[in-house]
Amino acid sequence: ITTGTFKFTDWSSIATDFLVKSKVSVENGAIAFETHVYDIAGAREVFAKRYVGAVRDAKYVAHSFANDLVYALTGSSGVFLTKIAMACEVRRGSKELYIMDFDGTNVKQVTNHRSSIVGPAWHPDGSKIAYSVYVKRSNIKNLDLYEVDFNTNTMRMLSNRRGANTGAAYSPDGRTIAMTMSFLGNPEIFAFDPGNKKATRLTKTAGFDVDPTWSPDGKNIAFISTRSGHSMVWRMAIDGTETRRLTYAGTYNATPNYSPKGDKVVFSSQVDKHFDLFLMNSDGSNLERLTKNMGNNEDPFFSPDGNFIVFSSNRTGQPNIYVMNVDGTSIKRLTYGLGPCVSPKWQNSRK
Repeated sequence: ITTGTFKFTDWSSIATDFLVKSKVSVENGAIAFETHVYDIAGAREVFAKRYVGAVRDAKYVAHSFANDLVYALTGSSGVFLTKIAMACEVRRGSKELYIMDFDGTNVKQVTNHRSSIVGPAWHPDGSKIAYSVYVKRSNIKNLDLYEVDFNTNTMRMLSNRRGANTGAAYSPDGRTIAMTMSFLGNPEIFAFDPGNKKATRLTKTAGFDVDPTWSPDGKNIAFISTRSGHSMVWRMAIDGTETRRLTYAGTYNATPNYSPKGDKVVFSSQVDKHFDLFLMNSDGSNLERLTKNMGNNEDPFFSPDGNFIVFSSNRTGQPNIYVMNVDGTSIKRLTYGLGPCVSPKWQNSRK
């Protein structure tokens, strides 16, 4: 598997671009995986590494190699060590926070509020998830914002202002959360500091403003607003100025999300009495439909490498989590054996 034990010309003759040669051994419950990656045209080794782990961790070894391979060839991390957060129904009327590996395996329940959680959101470094949960106080249900920290295995309440505290989205630097609050009456978007818990109002309209999402450069926020009558995608600067309407199609748009490069926005829209997924340029141009005639398709969210979109769909009956290529092809179901699952959010790449 090393240079000198094979001929590059044997592989260039069949138009091979890159060649992976590996060997694996198992001894005393441990697995050793050695791999070498070659650029055939350049007749050179571009990557080599030896992985060692317990046999029970064979999948993690394989995913670590896949991630390193993608990084070596593209300069960008793969998704093979990432996780997806979601809200799944544990019992009728009750949803809890779950996480799973990118491929739908290793599913774990995170919360046990015995209530309904909505809108999970990963911190940029992957160590925390913010989410909203219905809390009953004085016989009144309030939608409070919580945060779970995986490093310290702790949970804390961030905001319990009267009304909605929901739709959380961390800024790219993790210092600010854009979210919807209604303690002043109308649901508006605020910039929330999780440190001092100060909330700065960004929108002020007669309509509802919800579902904020940050551009990767941290300069803009796309969101949903009914200020024009229908629920449409809008964009604003992070101080609430320079608002611009981006969509004009459909009767009800929801849950926009920026691509990792910031050049695209994916969202769901109600068309012909069903929700489907649409992709457009970040300025609203070049609108593309990604799903059609397959039930309701909602909650789209880009993978950290921008190559995939995770979403929820009830095409088989109850809502489940699916993933597809960014062009709408190769759809794969991820969740099985759980209750209805919605609101998937993809964790940033783990190198």
